[in-house]
Amino acid sequence: MALKPETALRKRLEAVGRHQAMLDALSAFIKGHHKLVSDYSIHQLHGKLGLKFSDYALIVPNWKSSKAVLTLVKSGDDWINMDSDAYYRMERTVAEDVSGMSDEQLENLLDKTYLEANPDADEDE
Repeated sequence: MALKPETALRKRLEAVGRHQAMLDALSAFIKGHHKLVSDYSIHQLHGKLGLKFSDYALIVPNWKSSKAVLTLVKSGDDWINMDSDAYYRMERTVAEDVSGMSDEQLENLLDKTYLEANPDADEDE
């Protein structure tokens, strides 16, 4: 069943607005955390962009409670060292929204996440 043209237009404009808000949140994060720019790459996700930290974490823009949030999740090949049962049971979300974190808070969270994925890594890395 097709939507009325006015309803279809409104829904599409709302979707574009949500997408723009997520891009704006990601852009503001990059500007506010310029010290970390060498630690991540822009990563194409399903229908949006995220920030990939090596092979252990992603910052993914999401739309929650009528606003854009930047969620830090465990992701990548570094997690393969876990047995498959533990891998599929693990909580993937590290932080629901990192957009308001300081560089220091975010670096600490990323370090903990890296060491969780790579327990044999030297803590000085």
